[in-house]
Amino acid sequence: MAEISNQSDIKTRKSPNFKIGVITAIITVIAISTQPIISEKRPDVLYPVIYAIATVLFENILIFPLALKHTLNQRKNPSGQLKFTIKKHWWRFLTVGIVFALSQIMFFYGFDSSGESAAISGSIAMKSSIIFTIIIGWIFLKEKASIIQIIFTAVILVALVYTLTLGSFRVEEMNIGTLVLFLMPLLWTVGHSVTKPILQQGLVKPSQVIFIRTLIGMVLLFSVWLCTYSISDLVLFLDWSNLLYMFLIGLSYVIGHYGWYSSIKHIDLALSSAIQAPQPILTSFFAWWILNEPIKFYHYIGLAVIFTSILIILYDKNRLERKINNKKLATTD
Repeated sequence: MAEISNQSDIKTRKSPNFKIGVITAIITVIAISTQPIISEKRPDVLYPVIYAIATVLFENILIFPLALKHTLNQRKNPSGQLKFTIKKHWWRFLTVGIVFALSQIMFFYGFDSSGESAAISGSIAMKSSIIFTIIIGWIFLKEKASIIQIIFTAVILVALVYTLTLGSFRVEEMNIGTLVLFLMPLLWTVGHSVTKPILQQGLVKPSQVIFIRTLIGMVLLFSVWLCTYSISDLVLFLDWSNLLYMFLIGLSYVIGHYGWYSSIKHIDLALSSAIQAPQPILTSFFAWWILNEPIKFYHYIGLAVIFTSILIILYDKNRLERKINNKKLATTD
């Protein structure tokens, strides 16, 4: 049975779809790696709330043609129409819109407040996502975690504390920006957990989820902005330099979000996740090259430990999934 499984894997790796999946995953990790760089390079006048609005606005505009195409295709199947899904699962869309709107502000505020080597420290802080994924998956999605996964999740936590306290393990050394970025992936995980069931059931396409959540996020962020800032700040959207950075961050987000969904459509989740693992390493390189940010000794240690631990966790997840699938095949036979 294992032989059949291995032969199937070899055929999959030779298929055009496999290559598309790998290329898409690589493009995705590059796009995500540039987000902290674009954020740090943007004009100072683009404060976190206005830049968050611009991000969801441009992501919404860029994903709209694809979302429209998928929605028109669904009209051929009445049971798959988007309006029925929204009516039945409205709370899922509202939840994901709220959490991603809030996380967008946290993203820019966090990097703006992360001090020296902000892009590097911030990108490392966000690898707390693996910790929250395992915890939320266990609590809400009933996903089991092995002893190996629990041990190396703890190792990642220790490495994050070491890196974010500047190699001292003294909590007072951690600044507010990196703490915000450490907590932000919790919102991402909640958002993905809420939309996972309707995506798995094929009730909605990834492009539609992205479009709806950015639309909701745009309304919420604009409402907050109107209550706290001056409407005269809309003039910032008329400056070509500002528009360039608004477009770039929106583009990087739409490639990152849709690219992730596209990659796992063609290749294993474990492989796609493994390709995403070096994201903070890529961001660190871009930060050193473009922003002239110094990479400190504790960054090297943190990156090495976190990267290795993530690969071990992903390998173990993949091993257990294969074991379960082989048992199912054996039972069927």
